[in-house]
Amino acid sequence: MTTHDEFAPTKAVFYFRTLDRWPGGNADMITIKAVLRLSPGAAPELEAQFYRCFDGRHMWYPPRRVAVDSGEALAEFLAVARSLAARGSQALAIHRFDAAEDEWDPDWADSEVLLYATDDGPETPEEASLRLVRRASKSESSAPDPELERAFELAHRLTGVGRVSQFGNTEDALAAAYWGPDGAPEQDFDYTVEATPTYLPPETDAVFLELQAAHAQAKAQAEGSRPKTMLVYRLDEVPEFLTRELPPDASVRQCLFFAAREDHRFLDALIAAVPEREHDDTDAAMDIADRVTRIASQSEDFAKALRPDKVPAGGAIIGGTYGNGFHGGDAEAVERWLEAHGVERVSLRTFLDKLILLRLVDEEGAPLEQVDKVPGGPPARTENSLGDGLYVFERDRRHVRFELAQVLEADEEDDEDEPWLELRSEDLPPGVLHTVTVPAPAARKAAETKKAEKQAPVKMAAGKKTTPKAAAGKTAAKAAAGKKASKAAAGKTAAKAAAGKKAAKAAAGKTAAKAAAGKKAAKAAAGKKAAKAAAGKKASKAAAGKKASKAAGKKTAKAAAGKKTTSKAAASKKTAAKKTASKPGAAKKKSAKKTSSKQARSKKTK
Repeated sequence: MTTHDEFAPTKAVFYFRTLDRWPGGNADMITIKAVLRLSPGAAPELEAQFYRCFDGRHMWYPPRRVAVDSGEALAEFLAVARSLAARGSQALAIHRFDAAEDEWDPDWADSEVLLYATDDGPETPEEASLRLVRRASKSESSAPDPELERAFELAHRLTGVGRVSQFGNTEDALAAAYWGPDGAPEQDFDYTVEATPTYLPPETDAVFLELQAAHAQAKAQAEGSRPKTMLVYRLDEVPEFLTRELPPDASVRQCLFFAAREDHRFLDALIAAVPEREHDDTDAAMDIADRVTRIASQSEDFAKALRPDKVPAGGAIIGGTYGNGFHGGDAEAVERWLEAHGVERVSLRTFLDKLILLRLVDEEGAPLEQVDKVPGGPPARTENSLGDGLYVFERDRRHVRFELAQVLEADEEDDEDEPWLELRSEDLPPGVLHTVTVPAPAARKAAETKKAEKQAPVKMAAGKKTTPKAAAGKTAAKAAAGKKASKAAAGKTAAKAAAGKKAAKAAAGKTAAKAAAGKKAAKAAAGKKAAKAAAGKKASKAAAGKKASKAAGKKTAKAAAGKKTTSKAAASKKTAAKKTASKPGAAKKKSAKKTSSKQARSKKTK
């Protein structure tokens, strides 16, 4: 029987596993391994790693030192462990009944604690001084064992492991400590469904290790059987539009550029064997290499030449992922190395001769992000730009004759009479970028014409406002009824009209004997009318001011409407420019000057 004094572990290994878990129908199975080292005279050290299978993707997160605040849990845990060891059994297990069907937040299916007397022995159950096991079960339950349950409660505190959902969502202390602000690297393992490993860390699972060895062997064999083929070229072979921003005397123009499948290891060997030197304009050169690869990979022959084992029988691959860049060393030395190691080189002209290069713009010269294309015959399909209006089509039977049209906006209706631009490959020589203007849809043109016609009458009406003012002097009576008139003409006409009307009334209603009185009355009336005329002039001025104000308001409103239309058009152009700039290959990469070999290894084209 082990006594309290004899039991002095120097290492504790903890496992927390959730097995056969399918929340929402997706596999999500986790195994955590935590190692607590208890070297005499040193502070405890905790290291953690874990393995996860999520929806068929196998991920192994490597060992990492973590710091978890467990308070006074360690002292109590060791005391409980000594008490359990004193029972005289090397292994103690408990089954905790768990009838809950919550697949999103279950208890850990299997928890295990292994205590070892030394730190340098194998971490197997047989070598452990004490092994504690706790399993969640939906069918059986062990007799209550508070001391054993307490040991696992303290194990959670020591390692920082919470419930399954907490760890999976990075909400417990261990996950937070492991990931940290920068996260942690992960290693992917590719297995078929039939060869899925059990959910244990690699070093404790023989089946896992066996599968890993078989996987590595198969990968090495596949690597060895792949043809060593790469695209090799110098910048004087590249179409001029791709290199025009590079200085004519740039040293990288003397280098050898390349593209190859990303998983070929001979690139690393090449870079290690042939020394490189520093170059200016490295970013611009890498951008050229990337764009050349994007263009060349639009040919079906590109994948057939560089990765034939990935091309399906009778099928084709357009695009893909490739490593590309340039070697900063002596170009002749690089070619000698490739020759000596049996690397087949393919020229850039091999692919450019089979491609049509177009830069498609609208009628204002702005690059088009998308166009509709009918390759030889219906149906039409929408093509996307490779950036800045660049389109690459294969020079095949589908493009002997083909048609292009601008893509309709959401509010534009399709029309059988839409203008389609017809192009023929024989008119588009290879290796040259052809700038082509694609006409706007008829509906869009009609809308722009209608808008222009609506604006024209408004300007003409505004220009003829002086004519009624001249006519007002001749028709003073009508002007007094509400039309515009000049101030002087309105005043004189009003006075004459008033005097005439009053004279007629006086003659009709009074006798000759009362003429003197009539004259006096007429004078009095004339005086009143003069006063009314003066008031009329003021009213006329006020009315004219209001009309002028309304007219000015209308002009201001029209001007504002014109500004709004202009600003919308400008905004539309800005949006189109931003969308074009965001396409792959449009933006310039900025970085500090680096050795070209490092950039070549990290650069990929998809």
